[in-house]
Amino acid sequence: MIAVAVSGGADSLYALASLKRTGAEVFALHARFKKTPDAVDPVPELESRCRELGLVLRVRDMRERFAELIVRPFAESYVKGETPNPCVRCNALIKFGLLLEEARALGADRLATGHYVALVDHPRYGLALRSGADPAKDQSYFLALTPLTRLQQALFPLGDITKTEVRHCLEEWHL
Repeated sequence: MIAVAVSGGADSLYALASLKRTGAEVFALHARFKKTPDAVDPVPELESRCRELGLVLRVRDMRERFAELIVRPFAESYVKGETPNPCVRCNALIKFGLLLEEARALGADRLATGHYVALVDHPRYGLALRSGADPAKDQSYFLALTPLTRLQQALFPLGDITKTEVRHCLEEWHL
């Protein structure tokens, strides 16, 4: 079983739909990281898309932990004159930390995301993170601090595709 982290954007929707189209057993997993006004809440649209795909959407409230692990350290670091990168920290601690744990608690063996990266076998280092095929969207840097043991439980369906191809496929699939 694969949990697909969905944000409401095109990339995570592609990850979800493409895995479903391969016949994989998947469900959608959305994390709330901040209070969102109803007018821009992605959950109703995600619920609709999941219904269209015949999939379950699970929503988890991670606002408190996100504030504690990402927002506060970012603000404290910034005040000290440092240049923190909250995305690197979020991927390591939240997406491939807490969210992966939630996915596993829900029965998933793996967590797929809409990151433009790939995992490849490297002759010298074993499993290695590789930049995505779309040079304008490569996100490998943002996963640099994520432990390899966590990445081994990940899937990156967008690693070998470009953003243009993602948009084309979603249009073709009427999503």
